[in-house]
Amino acid sequence: MTEIELYSCFAYLGPFWIAGMLGDRKRNKLLRFHLNQGIVLFISEVIAVLLAWLAGKAVSSIPIAGKVLSAVLIAAALAYIIAMSAVGMSRVLQGEVKRLPLIGWVNILK
Repeated sequence: MTEIELYSCFAYLGPFWIAGMLGDRKRNKLLRFHLNQGIVLFISEVIAVLLAWLAGKAVSSIPIAGKVLSAVLIAAALAYIIAMSAVGMSRVLQGEVKRLPLIGWVNILK
């Protein structure tokens, strides 16, 4: 695994995208692409978890169904996070430059 691949993989591990910023992102387009995808993924992770938590709080007053729905929403958010991270890292290791499903169209780094 090259240094660029390592930094690119870090980009998909939640807040560890910051470690990827240590790489030569100015000159390396592959690293910059995966850093962008990782930052967008991290932002969407935070939003997904917050929405799941808020929805859980909204229905938590319903005795059993509220707790079940809350657990399902949080599990869905975590499954999304794990799946997108796995997709991103597998693309790094395969040398692919493909955007993540649903959120990959967002560009933060130029």
